[in-house]
Amino acid sequence: MLAFVTRSALADEVLETARLRYGTTSDRCPDEDSFRQQVAARLGYQPFTPNGKHDVSVSLLADGTRVRGHASVTRLGEEPGVRDLESGLDKCEPLTAALATAVAIAIDPVRAMQGPSPPLSPLVPAPPPRNSPPATDAPLPRTERPSPVGLLGSSAFVASFGLAPSYVAGAELGVGLRLRSFSLTAAGRFETTLGAVFIDSGDRVEATVFSAALLPCGHYRSWIGCGIARFGAFQGRAPDVVNPSLGTSWWGAFGLKGGYIFSVSRSFGLRALLSLEVPLV
Repeated sequence: MLAFVTRSALADEVLETARLRYGTTSDRCPDEDSFRQQVAARLGYQPFTPNGKHDVSVSLLADGTRVRGHASVTRLGEEPGVRDLESGLDKCEPLTAALATAVAIAIDPVRAMQGPSPPLSPLVPAPPPRNSPPATDAPLPRTERPSPVGLLGSSAFVASFGLAPSYVAGAELGVGLRLRSFSLTAAGRFETTLGAVFIDSGDRVEATVFSAALLPCGHYRSWIGCGIARFGAFQGRAPDVVNPSLGTSWWGAFGLKGGYIFSVSRSFGLRALLSLEVPLV
């Protein structure tokens, strides 16, 4: 992206110009006019004109709490230069400023490397290149916006207390959909006591619980909070008696869950969650 060239015979009146394609999917990121002003402040003039001789494409794509910035500059007779950056959505403005600096250097390295310029008031568009036939502008392609609905998948190790005569451990699998800061997940869970447990009568018992849950959740940055509606079957066994099965009962509970998501990548994270559930049976 940073193309450094030497121009010993650069005339002050010869200004580099470019056509700009700009798109953002979040109102928390600077708009196109702000980006034009930032590049112009670094160059000392406004380089973007409808008939500019170079091509600049900039996109800011927000996905949840992250934003990906992409800038591509194609100068005449040169290979395209590309810059990709990613940050939290709350830092979209400094990310855009970094892209503006990179674009300014790629358009006009000599003026851009002279240091930041004071804000121009007003910014005067650069004249079109001399002795150049008028260019016919093709319609600018629209920036593709990512789908607002995302697919979620989860797997977890679970440990529960108070559900059976002793603590139980098991696993849970879930699948759901997320729309911006809200998600809805359906999950299936298997839990069992780790071996037989002695109760007050001196007998040994075992318990196994199968359940399915619906979890509506709210997301704030890396925090998550959910409601829980869980229903399933509770099975009991007494392994030391002639007929060990104690039967199967319907079981259900309501509760709340909350925790923190440690992001590993854009598509993968580790979750630490605590829940409190009140049984109906």
